[in-house]
Amino acid sequence: MKKLIAISVIFALVAGVAFAEATLGGQLQIGTNVFSGNLDSGGLRMGGLRAHEAKIKATFGDGESGGVIVITSSGDFNPTTPGFHAEGRFSGFLYWRPSEFFRIQVGQNNDGDYGAARISGWGFTGEAKNSVGAYNDWNPGGLTMAANRSHAFYAGTGSWNNLNMSFFPMHGLTVNLIFPFTSGWSARAYDAVLADINLNVVYNIEDLGIVTVSFAGRDENENRGGGLADGNNNGLGTLYASFYLMAIDGMGLDLGLMFNLPGQNGRTSGLAIGAGFTFAADALNVKVRAGAKFGSTNDAGVGDGLTTISLGVLPSFKLDNITAFLHAGLGMRLSDASGVDPVMDWFINPYMTMPAGNLRLYAGIQLYKHGSGPVTYAVPFGFNIYF
Repeated sequence: MKKLIAISVIFALVAGVAFAEATLGGQLQIGTNVFSGNLDSGGLRMGGLRAHEAKIKATFGDGESGGVIVITSSGDFNPTTPGFHAEGRFSGFLYWRPSEFFRIQVGQNNDGDYGAARISGWGFTGEAKNSVGAYNDWNPGGLTMAANRSHAFYAGTGSWNNLNMSFFPMHGLTVNLIFPFTSGWSARAYDAVLADINLNVVYNIEDLGIVTVSFAGRDENENRGGGLADGNNNGLGTLYASFYLMAIDGMGLDLGLMFNLPGQNGRTSGLAIGAGFTFAADALNVKVRAGAKFGSTNDAGVGDGLTTISLGVLPSFKLDNITAFLHAGLGMRLSDASGVDPVMDWFINPYMTMPAGNLRLYAGIQLYKHGSGPVTYAVPFGFNIYF
């Protein structure tokens, strides 16, 4: 009898989701280069589609369940070779929150879940990077972004399929438990799943800030968490701690720390620190982010033992319905006892955005230099359509 009652309750919940009123929405993102090239070869290139993405979102009832489907094609983001090489990608996720204390989600959320860098992460340039007006966090592929977001702060789950469960035991406290599907959707031994597990605890202190503590499993295949562990050295995992201060009106401060736990083969620990700052006053907004990564090695000297530091700035000014940004960054890899030469990157990236109904336009200028390489340039243009 108890089993029958339990089955009836589950059926009622599923049926309630299936027949609840659905709300649909989404967006389309498209970006291209008007022209691009580099100052050494002098080869000027016109056009070149860089990326486009279609996203459809559905929610049911009062938003207690829903999902997202994303279709993406990525071009070549190197301004020197802007030809479009289609790399189609399909992803998506489903979620369900049957009570105020529990939520479950399965799939891949490209926008990420649980990322701890609230200023110096995705939100630093926001959707401008997706529409190619602003340099993306992973482009340029050099050092200017290397120590900002990707090491000091827990990066969340945006780049991999997973099963994650969220618990809300008390006001302000959230506990997220994430089980990665490292090899796509294929089955994996339970010990491999447990070795890659992620735990993310978030506590919102009302009117003061948000404290986040995270653990990313050893991640022997993909380095998902942004730490320095790798399968060859069997690192035990990576710990993250961060604090976001929001107690002062018009100002925000992000502080992050990453510590790579020592593993086998004589591995020493890696460490990263990061900070983000934002200030807003009327039409003016200023963002700054900086970080440093101190690498780790094993007894054989294998690993990333170099020190990398970086700085990024993003002042902006809103004039009527146009907002102008000056995005710029500097990154340095310091030399060490092994004789590796120091490297410096820099980029300058002014861009603007303008809304027009359900359309948002982006345009900019990008200048970038990595080490002794040539100065590359591009004039990107993109837009988002919301529906």
